[in-house]
Amino acid sequence: MSEAVHLSALLPLALLVFFGKGLGGAWRLVGLAFAVSWAGDSFAYLLGGSWVASYFWLPVQVALVLVAFQDDPLYKAMIVMGVALLAVSSAQISAPGPEWLITLVGSIAVMAVAKGVLAWPMMVYFGIGSIAYLVMIARIGTEGFHASWLWYQGSREMAFALFIVLLFHERKRVTT
Repeated sequence: MSEAVHLSALLPLALLVFFGKGLGGAWRLVGLAFAVSWAGDSFAYLLGGSWVASYFWLPVQVALVLVAFQDDPLYKAMIVMGVALLAVSSAQISAPGPEWLITLVGSIAVMAVAKGVLAWPMMVYFGIGSIAYLVMIARIGTEGFHASWLWYQGSREMAFALFIVLLFHERKRVTT
């Protein structure tokens, strides 16, 4: 695992902590969701590259992002319950291989509810990134796996960079 790529998932949250004053709760939840991917990657690495980690961190990440774009507490509770049910269903369908159901359904849900400037990094991460992930897992054991892994990682990095650019743009707007 490339350490720079691995650690980059923490950068949006770290910058948000230091420079995100005045930005809404959605920013914090999305930054935290990116950091959850770092925890999931770390867990997978400790398990020797096992896909088991994806059954834990992906539902948490999707729930955080979906909750970030909702104001109603009832909707937030329904999101958490729905994602938990999706996680159980996914484990029943996909385990022990790579998770794909949460990625597919969760990504569509995120893209449907994402709004404002944060919609852009969400479209890159959950749109392009999820397509790249699904292509990557379809290519496991083939010559095309490494190229699709790079495409997947590149889309994540692009989403992190876009989040950071927007963070500083919004910070400037909020503080002036």
